[in-house]
Amino acid sequence: MSQEWTIEQVEALSPDTANLKRGKALANTRKWQLMAKKEDAVWGLCKGSGSNPYKTQIDLTEPAFKCSCPSRKFPCKHSLGLMILYVNQAAAFKEEEKMPAWVEEWLGKRVAAQEKKEKKAAEGKKPPTDKQVQAQAKRQEKTMKQIYEGLEDMDNWLRDTIRLGTAELSQQSFHYFEQKGKRLWDAKAKGVASAIKEIHTTMQSSQWQEKSLEQIGQLYILSKAFKDIGKLSPQLQEDVKSRIGINVKQEVVLSNDVLTHDTWYVLGKQNEVDEQLQIQRIWLLGQKTQQYALILDFAYGHATLPQKFVPGTYVDANLAFYPGFPYRAVLKNKTSETQHFGEVKGFDNLTDYLVFYANILAENPFINFYPCLLNNITPVLKKDSFFLVDSDTNKIEVTQPFSKSWEMMAMSGGYPMTVFGTWGNHTFTPLS
Repeated sequence: MSQEWTIEQVEALSPDTANLKRGKALANTRKWQLMAKKEDAVWGLCKGSGSNPYKTQIDLTEPAFKCSCPSRKFPCKHSLGLMILYVNQAAAFKEEEKMPAWVEEWLGKRVAAQEKKEKKAAEGKKPPTDKQVQAQAKRQEKTMKQIYEGLEDMDNWLRDTIRLGTAELSQQSFHYFEQKGKRLWDAKAKGVASAIKEIHTTMQSSQWQEKSLEQIGQLYILSKAFKDIGKLSPQLQEDVKSRIGINVKQEVVLSNDVLTHDTWYVLGKQNEVDEQLQIQRIWLLGQKTQQYALILDFAYGHATLPQKFVPGTYVDANLAFYPGFPYRAVLKNKTSETQHFGEVKGFDNLTDYLVFYANILAENPFINFYPCLLNNITPVLKKDSFFLVDSDTNKIEVTQPFSKSWEMMAMSGGYPMTVFGTWGNHTFTPLS
């Protein structure tokens, strides 16, 4: 087996708490007609409502899952139940000399798909024709014009807001901000559109005056930077375009020959849903380079998000970074099996981290949040406030709402612990 999985790692794979609850209910040997294993494959037959049991199978090297049930959740409750059973009662799984055809076929398809992907990447993409280049240039010109016009409308709105006072915004409904954001979305400035909708959330907080003013100022500076983009360094140009919503396609990033090879610690995962769009953020830290990397995946509707990394594990891999500040990356390929890690070194106090963060902002002032790994941090809960305190008694407030404050308190037991999360200028969001 590639590694010893933990219950916490399995729970982190669930798409939501309801699915995890159902999975735990199925982590019972009485629910399964068959539980077997061979090398890095685990499979089982789960009793369902129909006449035929559900065929559930797991590739432990990723891990990857497949089930014959009709669920659109991934991994489904049967997959989670079987994985939890395997972690808790591995001896209950019969060691088979031969896999059943349905397991062997699935694993074979996975190997073939990976080989095809690697072959395609090695062959590279054919260079575009002159006609394709001209058509692309026209599309880019049209997009840039739409963005300029959208930002000009936003600048006028921001200036009017400052003249009237931000108190006017506190009286506006979510629909008001949604409409403002929709105009920028239609103008192809999707990043700015999302930032405008976030102002409505800010207006509901206790410190809305200074926070909303800060957000408005950041949007205005971003707009000015985009309009004068030719005066910026090449790296900052890419950062500004990315913040506006002009993103480089993943296949273009993967075609880059410059790769960063390292042993990557998987520090945390964060999932959210924006209407029909599922967003998954995976945070990595390079052992040798000490470089953070954000793996960002999207899925629309009921499509499934990839399970490339599991928090609490590490793997040797090549990453390709997007242009601009080395921050967002995409997995090129793994060069080792996934393993479980115990300890990882972070910052010993908040002061050291904030000095580090200030240097990051000096390179890229448009970052909204940044990974933060802290050692010797004690969670403290007082009435409605939840914050983390370091060894020098410095404290940071935890982003609200946060549903796992009591869980963190129980894990800590009143003693310092290592916490990973994201720092967003005002508050800290714990992830693991």
